[in-house]
Order: sequence, then structure tokens, then C-alpha cells
Amino acid sequence: MTKSKAGTQSSPLSSWGERLRFFEERRDRMVETIRELMEIESPSDDKQAVDHIASCLAAKFEQLGGRVLYHRCNEFGDSLQVDFAARDASSAKRKPVLLLGHYDTVYPLGTLAAMPCKIEKGRLRGPGVLDMKSGIALMLYAIEAVQAWHGELPRPVRVFLVSDEEVGSRSSRKITERLAKHSAGVLVLEPAAGRLTGVEARSINGRRLTVVADWFILAAGTLETTRLLLQLDELTDGRAFSECDSWVDTSATISRLRPGA
Repeated sequence: MTKSKAGTQSSPLSSWGERLRFFEERRDRMVETIRELMEIESPSDDKQAVDHIASCLAAKFEQLGGRVLYHRCNEFGDSLQVDFAARDASSAKRKPVLLLGHYDTVYPLGTLAAMPCKIEKGRLRGPGVLDMKSGIALMLYAIEAVQAWHGELPRPVRVFLVSDEEVGSRSSRKITERLAKHSAGVLVLEPAAGRLTGVEARSINGRRLTVVADWFILAAGTLETTRLLLQLDELTDGRAFSECDSWVDTSATISRLRPGA
């Protein structure tokens, strides 16, 4: 995965259908990235293992032009922050969108021996695939896509991946809250509560934006992430968002949103 250069594409893809095909053409790469992340075991209670996946992900985000900052921790693994600049000075003044996630899992070291990564009936299975290494892959490819379509990002984007979500976020919670307060919106790319699939965003005042998508229709799921990155202000009309329901099929992504008061 390499950083897209400004001018490599003369104009953004003109329709969301074309953009969906953009991701469909990259589906094999996306699956391989998810598989790579799954095969790096990262249980919450093993600092060395969690720090290893943080280092691997830092390299991937740096290839896209991100500036990496580690939030060091002795008790748990280090959490990873990656900042992406906007395309010009005017855009740089806008608040960033925060992409929030975690790379720790509930699975102990050695789980892969009994639960190897595999594709079964069109679905990728393995420890951590849903919660939430697929979501991290979506972040990578969504950022790459926006860069490809627009040359650079139309607003700042900040990625924050924590090391201890599965055990209560004791070392990362205050950092998450601080970063969220300085963000235009927070997109949480893991299944929403009570659902098998989804993406959730939260406003600073606690109201939520939930995007339901089939994680295994990777093209559609990544497309929805890029749509939210590009249209956050338009969708919320400048107000705190309260709720968004979205569903996907093999050809389109459909959403509805109710902004907060």
C-alpha cells in the first residue's frame, strides 16, 4: 500500500457506483490485509504482542503519509495515533475526523493453531476478524481511496487505535476523550452494540451515528467509510448527529440520518 500522489488522477470518480467498483477491484488486496493483521496475534494482556501489531500498522499508515505518534504505556500495549494533513491551509483549519478503533483481541497467543484464518462460504474467518481487524483495514483503504480520488484529504483525519479496549480501556480512555473533544466527528469502525455488523460514530455530546453494513461485502463497507469522511458536514448540517441507519447490497449503499437538535 503506497501513498497516492496529487495529480495521479485527473478528477474524482464521478459516481458512488464507480467508487464502489474502485473497491471491488481491490477486494483481494483488502482481504489479504485483513488476513495479515489476523495472523499477528495481539491479546490484550501481552504487551509485546500488542506493541508488535502497533508497529506493523504504524508502517502501513506511514506509507499513506500519516504522522505517527505512540502513546506509551507500561501496563498495557502502546496505543497508536496517526495524523493526516489536509490538502491546503484552508482545509487544515477544519477539525479532524477521528477514526477510532483497537487492535487488541480477546484471543490468547496460540489461538491461530486451533482457529486458523480461512475463507469459508465467501466469508473470511479467524480470531479478531470482526472485532476489529477488518475495521482497521477499512481505515487504511478508505484513506487511500480519498487520496486517490482527490489528490489529498479534503480535511484533516486522525486515526487512534488503542491497545486495551477488550479489558476496559484503562490506559487509553482519557486520551480517546481528549482527542474526541477536538474532532468534528468520531467514526468507530467496529460492530455496533447488539449487531453482528456495523460502523458507529459518536458526537462529542454522546449522540451516535450508526452505520450498519455487511463487513464481508468489503467494497460496500469501505465505500460507506469514505462517504462519511467526505460528507460528514453535509450529513449533519453542522449539528451534532443523533442517529444514522445504513444498509448495503452488492451495488449500492443507502443511508438515512437524523441530526440532533
